[in-house]
Amino acid sequence: MGAFIGLAAGNVVDAAIWGSGAVSTVGFGQSPLDALFGCGGPLGNCGSLGAAPWSENSGLGNVQDPGRFVFNWDANSQLIASRSFWDRWSAYDSAGWFLNDFLTGSGKRNREYNLSSVEQRDLMASRGFQQVNAYIQRQCSAGRTSGEFELTTSQAARNLLYDAVHSPTGVQVGGYNGTWATSGNVGKVTFTNVAGLNSFAYHVLPNSPIGFGPFRTIKQTFQITEPNPCGAR
Repeated sequence: MGAFIGLAAGNVVDAAIWGSGAVSTVGFGQSPLDALFGCGGPLGNCGSLGAAPWSENSGLGNVQDPGRFVFNWDANSQLIASRSFWDRWSAYDSAGWFLNDFLTGSGKRNREYNLSSVEQRDLMASRGFQQVNAYIQRQCSAGRTSGEFELTTSQAARNLLYDAVHSPTGVQVGGYNGTWATSGNVGKVTFTNVAGLNSFAYHVLPNSPIGFGPFRTIKQTFQITEPNPCGAR
């Protein structure tokens, strides 16, 4: 039921902004996942700049031009390639339940993820996280071992097609900013994403002022420990 409610909500928002052509329905020639994650679906996005679903990102970024970088970090590539079908499917299932929780006011308001969670493993397969690691690599080349980063909402919007296939969590989170640090053979990336009504409604409405009920804000904290993207130092 939550997915169908979310589909209707996504269609209303996209129809109002983009016109009737942006509306998605489940029918012949279109799978339920296409309707859910495609343009017009509740977890989809028509790709406007700064409109990545759920993102409260300011858009002032320092993770530079994703189109210029071909990501080839071996450890991350191996992670993506080694993910099982069920791990991938669980990520879509999790994203659907996250939407259901947001629409109905269910579940926890504050959520933390680590490598044991399917959400974090899925986010690490996103194009945005690859771009974050590319930025960290450039900073390491400049002699830095820690700092801040920002994946802008416009970059997240350009990642949607890739992430719809490889990382539904990346689609849901959108843009984000946080901190990074490297030491020895370990890298750490930490950020908090605020998933609220403002971003869900394409920045037309403010976030809910109350902490319960439908459309209340959910805070997601990702604390990622990974192989040092700069190599052991």
